[in-house]
Amino acid sequence: MRIVQLANFYSPTSGGLRTALHHLAAEYTLAGHDVTRIVPGPVTRGHSYGNARHIEIASPRLGRTGYRMITDGDAVTALLDRLQPDVIELSDKTTLVAAARRARSNGVPVVLISHERVDTVLRHRLPGFAPLGTMSRAWNRRLAQGCDAIVCASAYAAGEWRHVGADHVHRVPLGVDLERFDAAGPVNERESGTIELVCVGRLSTEKHPALAIGTARELTERGVACRRHMIGDGPLAPALRAAAQVRADRHRSCAGGRQHRVRSTRGRSRWRA
Repeated sequence: MRIVQLANFYSPTSGGLRTALHHLAAEYTLAGHDVTRIVPGPVTRGHSYGNARHIEIASPRLGRTGYRMITDGDAVTALLDRLQPDVIELSDKTTLVAAARRARSNGVPVVLISHERVDTVLRHRLPGFAPLGTMSRAWNRRLAQGCDAIVCASAYAAGEWRHVGADHVHRVPLGVDLERFDAAGPVNERESGTIELVCVGRLSTEKHPALAIGTARELTERGVACRRHMIGDGPLAPALRAAAQVRADRHRSCAGGRQHRVRSTRGRSRWRA
C-alpha cells in the first residue's frame, strides 16, 4: 500500500509530531508498505530519510516559532496526483486540509492524526473576547466531514470531537519504550535530600514551560529543597535561560555561593536553577 504522510509544523530536529511521523513510517515499512512524507522546508527538495521518501516544499517561516507552513496547495495537489497514494495520513488541520479533501473526492481515503486540539491552539492566538468554543467546533465539524477516520492518542484529544458528534474517532494510546523507561523501578534517593525536577520538551508558549519554573518556585517557598532542570529548545529558550541566570545570581548572593550552571548544547538547551 502506498501511504502519503502530509504534515505542517514539522521540525527537522525535534518535536512530538516529527517523532510520531517517523515511528509510524518505520512500522509501516516493516509491514511492507511504501511511505512518502510531505512536509514544509526552506527549499523544495526530496531525498530518502530513514524508511520513507521525504519531500520538502518551500514554505515560509511562522514568525519566531521555528516552524514552517506549506502555503502552495497546488504543489501538494500535483505531488499527490503523481504519487497516487492508496491512503493519506493527514497530520495537519490548516493549509493541507484542502489538498487532502480534493484527494478524498477522487476516492483516496484520508486519516486525520489529531496531534493537538484546535481550541487549545486558538486560545494562545485569539483575544479573550473571541467566541473560542463556537469557532473551534465549526472548524472541527468541517474537519470531521473531510476525513474517513480520526486518530487520537488520549481521551483529552478525543474530547473535542465528541462535541461535534464525530463517530469515526479511534483512540490509540501512546506507548512507552520499556527498554529505556521502567516505571516500576526503584526511586533513587539522593543523600542531599534535594529533589531533582526535570522538564523535557519544546520551549514554546503552547507547551507552558513556565509551569515547571512555577512548580520549583512553589516548592522552594514551602521549604522543599529542589533543583530544576530544563532540557529542550524553542523560541522561549533565550528568555527562560536569562531568567534562570538572574534567579541563580540572586540565589548565590542570598544563599552563600550555591552553584547554578547555565549550559547550552547543540540542538538543545539545558540549564539548572
